[in-house]
Amino acid sequence: MNTTEKLERAKVSLLLDEPFFGSLLLRLRFRESPGLGTLATDGKSLYYDPALITALSEQELEGVLAHEVLHNALLHHTRRGGRDPRLWNVAADYAVNLIVRDAGLVLPADALYDEAYRGMGTEEVYALLQKQGEGQDAGKGQGQGTGTDTDPTPAWGRFREYRDGDGGECREEHENNWKVAVDEARKVARGQGKLPAGMERVIDSLLYPKVPWRTVLRDFVERCARNDYTMAHPNARYLHTGFYLPSLYSDELPPFVVGIDTSGSIDTEQLREFQGGLQEILDTFSTSVTVVYCDSAVHTVVEYTSGDVVELSAKGGGGTSFVPVFEGVQERGLTPSCLVYFTDLHGTFPPAPDYPVLWVVSAWRGAGEGDVPDPPFGRKVLLR
Repeated sequence: MNTTEKLERAKVSLLLDEPFFGSLLLRLRFRESPGLGTLATDGKSLYYDPALITALSEQELEGVLAHEVLHNALLHHTRRGGRDPRLWNVAADYAVNLIVRDAGLVLPADALYDEAYRGMGTEEVYALLQKQGEGQDAGKGQGQGTGTDTDPTPAWGRFREYRDGDGGECREEHENNWKVAVDEARKVARGQGKLPAGMERVIDSLLYPKVPWRTVLRDFVERCARNDYTMAHPNARYLHTGFYLPSLYSDELPPFVVGIDTSGSIDTEQLREFQGGLQEILDTFSTSVTVVYCDSAVHTVVEYTSGDVVELSAKGGGGTSFVPVFEGVQERGLTPSCLVYFTDLHGTFPPAPDYPVLWVVSAWRGAGEGDVPDPPFGRKVLLR
């Protein structure tokens, strides 16, 4: 069997047995690179040394291919920034190999593997390796080659930094395309009951980076405000980036509306946590909020203004419909800058309104963004 046949056989095997890795592998163009001594990928192609393909067993080859495609799926080739290239590659190997082995795939005996890094992202592993001073020795003696300035990792599975514009894609477009592919591969593997253990969490961390929900709530309300902005006082929160963005001319925000789902799906602890986020907004800005309690019908409407103490309580029970809250806004002649709805997201939705909507979702503990369906309109954030 020649190397091309061996690679095709491994690809088909992954498609049948490990569709998450196999479907992503189809995005890469295989390119023969004699003398490379390893495999390498840049997010567009997978470069391989025929001699290494011959030396690997069929099971090891499948594991190595899954290893390489995971580097792309997790955007290791675009996320390095100013970090040391060699140490970043070593850290990425530690993160990836745990996932590959958990999927039941086989890796060469000299693959970097350490249970101490389980559950960590590549950035966390990199920081630990840097702190431990392992950058000079980690990965030495692995596989083929010794590394160079342009391809510095001595381990057998390398990835190369993506260069903006490679393949006609800018970096942002390239990353977005991989994120879409990862989400599609997850759906395919999940549909076949073959999504590798732990991949849901890894994928969610890639597609839905965790941002404190209070930060999302505050920024959402502030961005929806119709206040004037001024460049006389640049926004201090963005000065460190080198961008001079306008800041709010004043701390006044127009009124907004909050819907509270009282169908019984939200517990007291979650309601108290949401209450704290709402209180923070009223304490920070000069504004007012109309709080509407609703299950299948509106039960209570309470008005708060800055300086008031917010006290939320679940009133109601029964089924859930979001329609009455939105209809109530229209019937009362309100023109809110936005509407924030606190709910488990299970209910009847109205047509999309002409103002922004944020759904703060009381998901079960440990749930990821991908576990909660997207609403038909508006933005969602998990309260966790």
